[in-house]
Amino acid sequence: MAVLHPWTPVEAKHNADGWCVSVWNREYRFGSSILPQQIVSGGTELLASPVRAEGVEYGQPIVWHTASLWPLEQREEEVTLVGQMESRLAVLNAVIRIEFDGYVHYSLRLSPRGNHIRAGIDAAIDPAPRDITQLHLIFPFKSTESTERFRTRPNETVVRGETRDERFAFMPLSWYGNEKRGLSFYLESDENWQSASDAAAMQFTKKSNANELQWNLLDSLPLEWKKERMLFREKDNEQGLSHTPVFFEFSMQATPVKPFTDIALKEHTVHIDCFHKLDAEYYEYLMGPVSKENPTIVMDYLKEKGVNCLRLHEKWCEIEGYWRTGPQRTEEIRQIVKEAHARGIKVLLYFTMHYSTLRPESLEVLKANRVLTPLGVPRLTHYRQPPQRCFRACARGPAVFDTFIDGMAEAMERFGADGVYLDTVNHPEPCTNAAHGCGYDTPEGRKPTWAVEEQHSSWRRLYAKLHEEMGKEIHIHPWTSFSPAMMAYGDVIWNGEQLMFNDIIPNSGEVHLDMHFFHSEGMGVNTGIPVEFLIYELPDDRWTFEKGLSFCGPHGVWPRPNSIYRPLEVMSGIWRILDDFDAANSTFLPYWEHGTGAVSENTKVLVSAYAKGNKRLYLVSNPTGTVQKTVLSLESGMWTSNARTGEKMEGRTAIQDIPPYTLLLLEALF
Repeated sequence: MAVLHPWTPVEAKHNADGWCVSVWNREYRFGSSILPQQIVSGGTELLASPVRAEGVEYGQPIVWHTASLWPLEQREEEVTLVGQMESRLAVLNAVIRIEFDGYVHYSLRLSPRGNHIRAGIDAAIDPAPRDITQLHLIFPFKSTESTERFRTRPNETVVRGETRDERFAFMPLSWYGNEKRGLSFYLESDENWQSASDAAAMQFTKKSNANELQWNLLDSLPLEWKKERMLFREKDNEQGLSHTPVFFEFSMQATPVKPFTDIALKEHTVHIDCFHKLDAEYYEYLMGPVSKENPTIVMDYLKEKGVNCLRLHEKWCEIEGYWRTGPQRTEEIRQIVKEAHARGIKVLLYFTMHYSTLRPESLEVLKANRVLTPLGVPRLTHYRQPPQRCFRACARGPAVFDTFIDGMAEAMERFGADGVYLDTVNHPEPCTNAAHGCGYDTPEGRKPTWAVEEQHSSWRRLYAKLHEEMGKEIHIHPWTSFSPAMMAYGDVIWNGEQLMFNDIIPNSGEVHLDMHFFHSEGMGVNTGIPVEFLIYELPDDRWTFEKGLSFCGPHGVWPRPNSIYRPLEVMSGIWRILDDFDAANSTFLPYWEHGTGAVSENTKVLVSAYAKGNKRLYLVSNPTGTVQKTVLSLESGMWTSNARTGEKMEGRTAIQDIPPYTLLLLEALF
């Protein structure tokens, strides 16, 4: 497959320090080692020291005496390197594939070294079998470049926030970084991992000059080798002739993965029927009146409020996640797109990777493509109208992504729609379905795998078809997953919905939202994919559009309304202010860098700004449950107005009583 826009061809170069592979805005410097000596993102080095493999052989720490690396294949879209490291008793081989988006796939193969004479290595005959009882892989980050974290555990519990010392179970997805850059990891399986404790397969340690991520691949002799020693002659075992190599597969990717764009500031989006459910069908609703009191047609009302992008939720198609509709529904969706386009509004259609019980495929097709949980049972998801149930499909299923991509392309052509909204499609599910190669067997039962490789390659195909060939937009709702390798192939991410369901918002009292959510997964600069925030208003005002604004606004992240009523009314005014200021072409000055040109004497009040020329638009937030009184002082210049109320302001100092969960937009001239 050709290199896709906006990426650049992969370059592998050999210099005085050894091999260096460059992709857009990033470098992987290997030298002569099979492990990265340095990883650079945007000119900034991420590693405090080289990645290293540590272990124990014959009761002694492994010392790697030799290492070499060379390119096996070089193409514009990917480079394959192969190499080796050798100790007295061990050989560690690697096949490394680096793709144009910066995705690096590793296949490490550990073998015992046979008896032979080689300069610098002790060839003495050993009195006992050649044990290799430990292998740990260690990634030493610069402490300043791994302050935030986002990790998805096998049981799908999400952990985010500041990095800290801890040990944890195997995780298929993880990312460490800050609000500008980072490094993500992807593992399909923990097969062949033999950690001393399942609960401590990985660990993160903060040191004085680095933060170290350690994977405990082996803490005992590989089980396969133990079996083989029982089957073959002891002499063969001493020479390592009867041992099957142990494979460890993983991938990593430095972020951001592509140039950050301003699409989230330019698109004014409403997403109908999401959480705020509609009783009417979409055509009837959109071409009907706003309310009994307001006879304006909804589609005209959207235009009046500045909407230029309309996202239709799942009910546009009678069958969940499908692309074929009945004749009447087909005509209705075509008319919706036609009416929207006449008003300068784009239309995006909802899709998700499910097999509905209303789909025409056979039971055999469903069984071959569905996710089976670690318990070996299918995962049922949606129940919706018309009544149906859905099975989650696995990316490794033989018909899943190819059919999915072709189906979405067919829908784009049939309806003339402008793009797709993909709900949790980027999320690799834990799956044990042997029918398509997921899972593996252990004495304790079948364990799951995650189809990361298939997911990544399928997203690249999806992007090539819909985005590059057809010119359609791709919007992604990742739910609790954080996978830049897949999200790279989207135009915008929708994030924040999960906050309502993870006990962050209590039944009463203050909302306690960890701001590290934004610094890790919630802004998009560190991945290259813009983020829109999701705010669904809950009963009793526990979570409202204004509350959400007080958290996301000072981070330069804006919500998209899911209702034409209060959320749209509030956001319409903010869109107008941001457009008038030309925020999309301004410089964002965040509160945590203390360079906005304004100071709040109250540290609970957050002050960020957009800057353009001699103008500033200040985002002044009180994200607490009590009134905050503050004095806002400009270093120079003058306050001019409260943009949300139209109230005029004067002078360099403003005294404000900011109500709970309130975002002010204040303008100033310098």
